[in-house]
Amino acid sequence: MDIRPQVHQRGFTLIELLSALSILSILMMMAIPTYKDYRTRGKISEGISIVSIVLSKVEETYQITGVWPENNSTAGVDDPTDFNTKWVNEIVIEHDADDKTQIRVVYNNATISGVGFDDDIIFRPVGMGGSTKWDCTGGTIATYYRPARCRPSG
Repeated sequence: MDIRPQVHQRGFTLIELLSALSILSILMMMAIPTYKDYRTRGKISEGISIVSIVLSKVEETYQITGVWPENNSTAGVDDPTDFNTKWVNEIVIEHDADDKTQIRVVYNNATISGVGFDDDIIFRPVGMGGSTKWDCTGGTIATYYRPARCRPSG
């Protein structure tokens, strides 16, 4: 008969702790980049929501005058830098190389890490019927960070 007292194990073994730690580190390696991308897309969408006001003013100017505005003042909107927020530098109404109106949402370098200071999304009017559709596939912001409607098809 064995008369040694039974010892109950308390706590975790080293192997159990290392296994749990390795599982947590793998989960963190996947979660952190996903969270950063989520935050970046939110910052980009701030500019998209601000530009909606400008788009309606530009379209209204076209409906009244029959001519697309050349700049912010002819469209009746604030100066480009008046749209400055934490993530957006400016919203500029200008003509492109083909002399067509475009609206640029220019982001600052804090919006996306590693992206240049003047990266932008460009909106161009498409169709001249009763309602104008806006193409926002132009600009230098990576497709990955754009809202679905501003990603090139194909």
